[in-house]
Amino acid sequence: MCMTLGVPDGFLVVDLELWTIRDDYKAAEAIVNTLSVTNDHAERGVALIQDAVHSQDASRAKHSYSMRCKSSRKA
Repeated sequence: MCMTLGVPDGFLVVDLELWTIRDDYKAAEAIVNTLSVTNDHAERGVALIQDAVHSQDASRAKHSYSMRCKSSRKA
């Protein structure tokens, strides 16, 4: 993954306590912090689909109510 994103990974071979003082770690951190998280996009997509479904349901309910009102006026 590091190679795919172009993230330096030399800091991975040293002790964790030393990471924050290394330039390669700081560069990797800067790159990673700019990435969008897939889950954020997926959650937005799910929310859009749910909104569309609820909108269609509301539209159908309004249509059904309208049809019932029209048929009750005829009776």
